[in-house]
Amino acid sequence: MRILVIEDDEANIRVIKLLLGRTNLPVCVAKTKQHARELFQLHSDISVILVDGWLEGERTDTCDLIQEMRCMYNGPMIAMSACDDTRAKQVIAGCDEVAPMRTNAVAITLRLCQNTSQQGLAA
Repeated sequence: MRILVIEDDEANIRVIKLLLGRTNLPVCVAKTKQHARELFQLHSDISVILVDGWLEGERTDTCDLIQEMRCMYNGPMIAMSACDDTRAKQVIAGCDEVAPMRTNAVAITLRLCQNTSQQGLAA
């Protein structure tokens, strides 16, 4: 199990990684769409994807990336954007959950990881 974080802001990345440290799961960070695609292809054990709405230097939002990943991935994807409209577009593109703040995204991820580990114990 692994968490993929698609985020370009260093301060947000630090907070997310610090808070996700409680999961003891590896956290991969992509700052660009291309890097996200590479990490997604490289790691078949991704259990949760957190994705920002816009990445620095990109001409479009991340909805195209979400759609691409959703075709091959049916696990949880969490939309992280401060903008209501962007989060709504991310949900239409394929995100399951929304988080207006990065700490909300981490809380959702921790809940999903806990549920997954409990299901694994019950099996």
